[in-house]
Amino acid sequence: MRAAVYFLALVMVAVLIAGCAPPSGPGPELDTDREAAMWQSFRSGEMHAESPQAFSLTCSLNYSGPDQQNRVVVHFWGNADYPLRMDLQAGVGTIFTYWREAEDGFIAYVPEEQAAYLHDDGKLGMAAFGFTFPFSLQELAQFLLGRVHELLPEEYNSAQVLEDGTVEYTFIEQGKRFTVLLDAEGRPMELTSPDIPPWEMEIRTYLDDAGLEQVPERIRIVREPEEKIMLLVKSFAFKTESWAPGSLDLELPPGTELRRLLNQ
Repeated sequence: MRAAVYFLALVMVAVLIAGCAPPSGPGPELDTDREAAMWQSFRSGEMHAESPQAFSLTCSLNYSGPDQQNRVVVHFWGNADYPLRMDLQAGVGTIFTYWREAEDGFIAYVPEEQAAYLHDDGKLGMAAFGFTFPFSLQELAQFLLGRVHELLPEEYNSAQVLEDGTVEYTFIEQGKRFTVLLDAEGRPMELTSPDIPPWEMEIRTYLDDAGLEQVPERIRIVREPEEKIMLLVKSFAFKTESWAPGSLDLELPPGTELRRLLNQ
């Protein structure tokens, strides 16, 4: 009898202590309806109805890597898919390389060498010129056109609404984890890539021109302390129709030497 009374007393004390314990701090808000609705809107293209079929933009690019630093002006134009053209300008009016990416691969013409470099992979082709980048030209076009949803899986593994109203979505593919953070309007604010080590991309501002509210203006991309990229879109124009055939060709001067880039 005494043991039973003692056990009952312990239970009552435990209940009282639990009732007096301070509440735990708020965790991430779980709002599956909001998460799902925002993701569906993001994926369906409702927010991207004004995205152009073709475009032309100029931006400044500051790249800082382990072995070099580059500050260039980028002229980038093409169709939303392919083909795409990019000229890199250093100094005043000096274009030091001309790039083109299409379904059949990447080509870069260097006037100073009278040579054109070819690679099947645009991302690896750019890396050969010292621009280690998380995107090919086609992927970069989707990113700058506000079509980030095209670069992500159709479904997320988990999601949570943060205290500031943003929503973070997590994806896992082939054992690699990456995320995207959408603001209250459903626009991407931050992304991480599945690379190892991962790239961290932050869209700091968007263009405020009518019809271009989904186009990033200022972008910061970092992979560990050694590699940093800053992109600032200075001018942007879009076309409702694709560029005319031939207008995105890269004409090589007679006598240009063709060189195949090795995989890296």
